[in-house]
Amino acid sequence: MISSVNKDVSLENKLKTYQTASIIKYALLEGPAFFAIVAYSLTGNALPLVIAICLVLYLAVQRPNLHKLMDTLPLTSDEKRKLQHNQ
Repeated sequence: MISSVNKDVSLENKLKTYQTASIIKYALLEGPAFFAIVAYSLTGNALPLVIAICLVLYLAVQRPNLHKLMDTLPLTSDEKRKLQHNQ
């Protein structure tokens, strides 16, 4: 989704696309983590718990920040300046 963002699109639309892509990415990580927790509670096997912990840690690493946003989106120099000043 993010790679299809055009540089000519407004900053607001770029940020909305980034937000949508991020929510989808987080949901795809969060779903299996919850499933692994349920599997652990049903079976008592520690492997699903380890998988869930790894997924939650990876989810925490994927949190958005300004640096990632500026590296990922095709921003103009004016848009980068706006984002830095609004921080």
